[in-house]
Amino acid sequence: METLTDSSGRNFSIIEKKALKCVDAKTNTNKFWQCALAKHENPKTAEEKAKPWTVIISWGRVGTVGQKIEKTFTREHGGKAFMEQRYRDKERKGYIHSDEPELKTKTKAEPKAGLTKFVDTEWDLF
Repeated sequence: METLTDSSGRNFSIIEKKALKCVDAKTNTNKFWQCALAKHENPKTAEEKAKPWTVIISWGRVGTVGQKIEKTFTREHGGKAFMEQRYRDKERKGYIHSDEPELKTKTKAEPKAGLTKFVDTEWDLF
């Protein structure tokens, strides 16, 4: 089990990770999607104690930091079910399995004419 700390100082144990990519030369698309099921190691707030399981999803264009969302759960199996459903949804859209090193990035992207906003800071969990 891998233990990591995010940029806000929270400690997580990563239980399971999945990564996908979508490359389409016709549309010049090169995207990544990552998902992890994590458990709070040191819950501080009442919400973190009540819902210690977190699914963290990160996505975007390869070469950018991308975006992320987190969804919390009271039980591990709820988080796993949510993660599996999102994973299957992406596979149906044409994403394929990928190894993590190809998806890691440390560059930031400039927003395109105010249409897309990217996260300004790198996410430490991936």
